[in-house]
Amino acid sequence: MSIFILNILVGAVLLIVGRQFFWLFVGSIGFAAGLQYAPGLWGITSPMLLILISLFTGIVGALLAVVFQKIAIGLAGFAGGGFMAVNLLRFLNLESDTLLWFSYIVGGIIGAILLFMVFEWALIIVSAFAGAMVIIQTVNLNPRITPWLLFALFVFGILIQTLLFLRARAAKKNQGQIPRTVVPSDS
Repeated sequence: MSIFILNILVGAVLLIVGRQFFWLFVGSIGFAAGLQYAPGLWGITSPMLLILISLFTGIVGALLAVVFQKIAIGLAGFAGGGFMAVNLLRFLNLESDTLLWFSYIVGGIIGAILLFMVFEWALIIVSAFAGAMVIIQTVNLNPRITPWLLFALFVFGILIQTLLFLRARAAKKNQGQIPRTVVPSDS
């Protein structure tokens, strides 16, 4: 139950505020990757150990984001793009070990390039998709509903993050402007 709640929280954070807190986005991706891949890589069955390893990967990701921002952008783009590609294949039932690794690498390269080229917008898209995917993978729904809910959550995440981004950009722009005042002349 605690892993279920943690997954929903991580998914919601990524979905709604992934762009605003880049370090949190990177940490959440690290946490989600730890939760998803640690059992298969190391055969972990203990929920507590799984959470600890996931927290460790999340904290390392967040620290990298703060200390090595450019490197972290590339790594986050790679991890997020790879995560999306693999989960998209799983979602479409196109799993094979070779195909999963290949799609992870290709998706990772595309994700890294996107983050460098259009950082803010790519971060919105990648974090909204990653958040929607984490939530979808956590809740066990009818397979007919799942694609629609994934799409709805993805669009919702993009809309919310775009509104927050545009509002922050407008506020920053307004802070830089000095209000004009009319000074009466003495003549």
